[in-house]
Amino acid sequence: MNGILSEKGIAFPVFLIGFMGSGKSTLGSWLAARLNVDFVDLDRLVEACEGMPIPLIFAQRGEEAFRVAERRALLDFCQQGRRVVVSTGGGAPCYRDNLLHMQRAGTTVYLQLAAEELATRLRGVQAERPLLAGVLPEALAGHVGTMLAAREPYYSQADLVVEAGVGGIPDIGEQVLRLLLG
Repeated sequence: MNGILSEKGIAFPVFLIGFMGSGKSTLGSWLAARLNVDFVDLDRLVEACEGMPIPLIFAQRGEEAFRVAERRALLDFCQQGRRVVVSTGGGAPCYRDNLLHMQRAGTTVYLQLAAEELATRLRGVQAERPLLAGVLPEALAGHVGTMLAAREPYYSQADLVVEAGVGGIPDIGEQVLRLLLG
């Protein structure tokens, strides 16, 4: 945690990491409001910069092109050292040395959930998630479990790990705030 320290002792930027469906965007917005800082959803920023939604980027340019665009946006935050909460995409910390850059720039917070809970949350929105599109509903939990197992070694390196399956956003947010404020 080498980021810009606020008057509250939090090293910014704060990067929320975790699997898709873990609540990063919802919690990020809540957390930024409580800390009186900006909130950025990295996926929405990439869409704005690329001029198309993520599923279309995947379809037309492929995952690698998306990851390159995502990395470019992420590294801007790492270099700027802004007082901001950033919700990353689920694969962002797993691509190249993105996690290292996030850790050097600020604070990483892993929102941890079990694969079964993630699958439940993602059921019905699979078409919006390029890495889940085409997965049969009965195979979703297994697919999520396999992807999560591959990503867990990255996620678990976060500065802070929070169990995000217990309670609602205010409860989880208060827990994150307590950990951030040390």
